[in-house]
Amino acid sequence: MSILILTLAFLAVWHFVYESIIAPCQRMKQRNKLFELRDKLRNVYIDGINEDDKQAFEVCHSGINNLLYTLPYISIASQFKLERMKEHDKELAERIDKAVSSVENCKNEEIIKIFNESANVIKDVLFINLGGWMIYFIPIVILVAISLVCYEKVAKAAKDILVTPDSELDNILPVVQNI
Repeated sequence: MSILILTLAFLAVWHFVYESIIAPCQRMKQRNKLFELRDKLRNVYIDGINEDDKQAFEVCHSGINNLLYTLPYISIASQFKLERMKEHDKELAERIDKAVSSVENCKNEEIIKIFNESANVIKDVLFINLGGWMIYFIPIVILVAISLVCYEKVAKAAKDILVTPDSELDNILPVVQNI
């Protein structure tokens, strides 16, 4: 019982420390990367871009601006919600696809590079936001991995036992009666 209480206390302290100290610091680091990327993007615009790439600039610029204030809310649930929204609202899906393709098809390599780096920041933030919960999932993942390995070994052993001759089976199993 005391081990359970100590484990729960450790988990509570870990979650508190992670969510109140570690995650905000890491999110701030990612937010600063976004500011840096936005500044690079603005410099690209100031240096001059062709008319065809202005839409890609606008898409990337507004996306970074939106991310700056929503970093703490990026989660797997929000990813699933976006996917569901795209499935049910084909117009939204088309707008998103059009925006992504405008950036991917633009001729300015720097805009594409900034767009991809911004997407990497989102991936990093997703894992940062999941970090407080990872300690709960790690034991489950380990148990699933161990059980999958054991299951394969048990399945192979079951097949081996199934085809073992009766004379040898007597040495392995306590009582085998021929029917």
